[in-house]
Amino acid sequence: MTKSFERAFAARGIVNGGVFHAFFSYPGAPNNGLVKGLSSSSSSSSSSSKRLLSVPTVSALSTTERDASKSPLPGVSDELWKQFKITTRLSLLLLTEWQKGSSSSFADYIALIQEEPRCTPLNWDAESLSVLKSAYPSMAAAVEKQSGDYKKLYGLLQPYVGPRGVSYDRFVWSMEAVRSRAFQGLGGADGDNGSNFIARAAAAGAVVLGSFALVSSGTNLPGGELLPMALATAASLSLLPAVLQARTESCVLLPGIDSANHHSQRLNSVVDFDPSLPAFVLSARGSIAAGSEVLISYGNRDNDDLLQYFGFVEADNPWDLYKALLPGGAALIVTKRERATWVVPQGVDDEEIKRVLTAQLALLSSSAPPVSASFGPLLGLFLEEKRAVLQKALGLLSQ
Repeated sequence: MTKSFERAFAARGIVNGGVFHAFFSYPGAPNNGLVKGLSSSSSSSSSSSKRLLSVPTVSALSTTERDASKSPLPGVSDELWKQFKITTRLSLLLLTEWQKGSSSSFADYIALIQEEPRCTPLNWDAESLSVLKSAYPSMAAAVEKQSGDYKKLYGLLQPYVGPRGVSYDRFVWSMEAVRSRAFQGLGGADGDNGSNFIARAAAAGAVVLGSFALVSSGTNLPGGELLPMALATAASLSLLPAVLQARTESCVLLPGIDSANHHSQRLNSVVDFDPSLPAFVLSARGSIAAGSEVLISYGNRDNDDLLQYFGFVEADNPWDLYKALLPGGAALIVTKRERATWVVPQGVDDEEIKRVLTAQLALLSSSAPPVSASFGPLLGLFLEEKRAVLQKALGLLSQ
């Protein structure tokens, strides 16, 4: 499917300036330790800003807040459509393209992303989830809530998904595909050509900011999933021409570009919008050797976020954290960084923090991922990184 997708670039107007899909070794990856990403076919110098891939807006699958007033889907009322978060609306549009089969202009792209392994905890076996629940309860609770939200939403969408034979698993696939691959953002004010664009969400090159899945204002809708807030540090990404006319939220899937993987420290490329084309452009930033992986940054994301919403863990992640649920429901959050970044409930002193963290470290040290489970290596890496956070935090307490 990968080669077929790449051969279709020209027909879609996608300009390939020197990348191809390849597999790279990643710690904990279930697929024999290999993850699909983008490789550079030629070298670029540290002073260059070589364009690696250019995706015209007509080749992107997108929706904006301007599309929120009227539902394009039979079985989904205008009122319900308006209540969905923009990412949920894009997920439903992706499902619609999937239902078209080979007649969809996105058929090759959908075939590519369908073959990607689904490694988020929503897809884990019961044994792995049981270990996660005992070793790191806060993550297990977040996954349970996410599953409940999706099931409620799927029930609300029965008038649409039922007649079309969309299973719950297929619905979750579309939600996860958008959550882990789409860009979301705000366009600039009239006449500023998008220069004030704020990258706000999602996979492949920006950052999630705020609730992801659903609008919580609708009384019949389950609550959204609150993700860590941060701003992209390198992107000046502007989305669609319509977005450039006003501060309008937009969400877009970029075939090809969204195959680039994340690294918080080794990124060597960025994504921008060129209004003169108009197209989204993946460009080298710094030196990339031929055959090396093309990496972008999804933002300063901790491993809770990366695992739950993207299905991978970054080893030695400087932005990682540990969330301990205290009696009464309050959360104590510690990081590898200075104590000013910690979240400490009122009334919890250093002695209590030390006691809680020491107990959590002992719990993690006694937890072992199931050897036979498909996701055992990924879970093992995740728990190892959590131990590193606790050890660093206990060291900071002792200073």
